[in-house]
Amino acid sequence: MALQLFGKQGWTSLEEVVMSAHTAVLVVDMQNDFCAPGGRAHRRGRDLTAIEALIPRLKDFLTQARAASVRIIYIQNSVRPDGALSGPADLVRRAAEWGAEDPLVTLPGTWGHRIVEDLAPKPQDLVVPKFRQSGFVATNLEMILRGNGIETVIVTGVATHACVEATARDALTRDFYVVIPRDGVAALEPQLHEAALLILEALLPRGMVPKAAEVEAIWAAQSGKA
Repeated sequence: MALQLFGKQGWTSLEEVVMSAHTAVLVVDMQNDFCAPGGRAHRRGRDLTAIEALIPRLKDFLTQARAASVRIIYIQNSVRPDGALSGPADLVRRAAEWGAEDPLVTLPGTWGHRIVEDLAPKPQDLVVPKFRQSGFVATNLEMILRGNGIETVIVTGVATHACVEATARDALTRDFYVVIPRDGVAALEPQLHEAALLILEALLPRGMVPKAAEVEAIWAAQSGKA
């Protein structure tokens, strides 16, 4: 139910927060270099089990979102091959993750940069390139959200403890309602995924880290398809 504070009305229930008219789903970094066999993460020996399990769940969730006319926005990690978009601190961070010999991943124009095939954007979807962990830093994401009357973002994708959490925190500080489907996000390291969910549950109002099926049921009920 709505909460009145200082003459302002705020939503407190999941049903109100995820109403399709004012909600967008953000799909963060579901790209081949992070998520697919043969991508950089896989070539560096990372275990893709959790992410491979996420892909069909997220595909189903996006199908339900489109059926409910919910806006879908892909956040696509991007770098310049000459490192011109990264300062020394950012390059050191990337080198620690991917190796100093080749620290840049998801280069535009490469297979690794593309969204995984099973989650490829539809013509009506939007794609926002990002250059840091948060989808809001130096991008037009906020302008797109405000321009389309979006008040709630449902953040999905990878990695839960990194780009998902960074994007969720920045959305929260920009006064968007934030929802994280706990089975709509993943990380290469299960312990970091679980730790991030604990933090997000503490950060967000109660009930805003639901299972994806709870959100889907709300959309179905609101559209009369339940």
